[in-house]
Amino acid sequence: MSKDKPQLKLYIKSYWLYWIGFVVCILIASFYFPPHEKRIIFIIFLAISVGMLIVLYFYECQKIISHLKKYHYNKWAKLRLQGWPESPGAFNWLNNRTFLFSPDDLGDPTLYILKSYFRRFQHFLWAVLITLPIFAFVILR
Repeated sequence: MSKDKPQLKLYIKSYWLYWIGFVVCILIASFYFPPHEKRIIFIIFLAISVGMLIVLYFYECQKIISHLKKYHYNKWAKLRLQGWPESPGAFNWLNNRTFLFSPDDLGDPTLYILKSYFRRFQHFLWAVLITLPIFAFVILR
């Protein structure tokens, strides 16, 4: 790797630890609140969970997009929506997802790591989304 390649900061273990800690705190809090106030606990839980997922998803996508823009400009230009300004949301997300889950890493080991890490992040994302209805049942019962 050349000297101008980025140092990768991968946070998937931290995401899992924070999520598990948050869930445990919410579950413990739900046992101490009266039944008529458990809805408030669930609304807080839902708002924080969904907000966290949105922010983390765009953060993780932005790492790959910025790497593509810096080191693989032609591929980055193909993934952009034509005629849109240069903003993080101006991407054709269908093409972006197709590229993220394709085996094509453009011969770049850093891009390979970022893409494999994003796939691991998708596991975290789906785990959180699947647990939301389960916790709705547990908290609101």
